[in-house]
Amino acid sequence: MWIENLTDKSFVIYITLSREPELRRELEIINEIVYGRDDCNVIISLANIEVLASSSITKLVMLHNSLNKNGRSLILCRVGLPTKGIFATAGLISLFNFVNDVSDALATIQHSGHTHSIAENVV
Repeated sequence: MWIENLTDKSFVIYITLSREPELRRELEIINEIVYGRDDCNVIISLANIEVLASSSITKLVMLHNSLNKNGRSLILCRVGLPTKGIFATAGLISLFNFVNDVSDALATIQHSGHTHSIAENVV
């Protein structure tokens, strides 16, 4: 898992996730990092993901709900067609915000007024 903080005033965390089974643990860590924070948006790259277990989908839903409750966003980028099909089959396409890449995700967040400049912090 690779985590970058992409802003200096509020956290925009960019994460590239590993494949299953590491994916589940990584999503647990991300949920712990952002739980209860109202200054954090999350962008997750699913470029490496071909298969999503139901437990990982559940953790993504939990992350979305936690961020949404605090007025923040979860944006999924670089989602392949097979993976997007999993979300469609589960009836979750409308719950998540899908974009092509990190630039599109940052533009979406900037449009909402939650990001300013780019700084890196690797965990």
